[in-house]
Amino acid sequence: MIDSYWSIASRHVLLREEVAEVQGRVLRSEVDWHKKQTDQKEADYGRLSSRLQTREGLGKRCEDDRNRVVPGTEPHS
Repeated sequence: MIDSYWSIASRHVLLREEVAEVQGRVLRSEVDWHKKQTDQKEADYGRLSSRLQTREGLGKRCEDDRNRVVPGTEPHS
């Protein structure tokens, strides 16, 4: 009976260690997944920000062109 107890106790310790190891892997996996998601969102933000700046520049250029006085078409006072 004592041999059986020690066998069960040893198995219990091994299983607890295995569970702790699996929990650690799951946690690391979740952290890695969140980091990848954050990195992807930051990359998307950078691309969108660049595109927005380009479009704003084009809009400014169009506005400047529209407001520019073409020689020979100055309004008469």
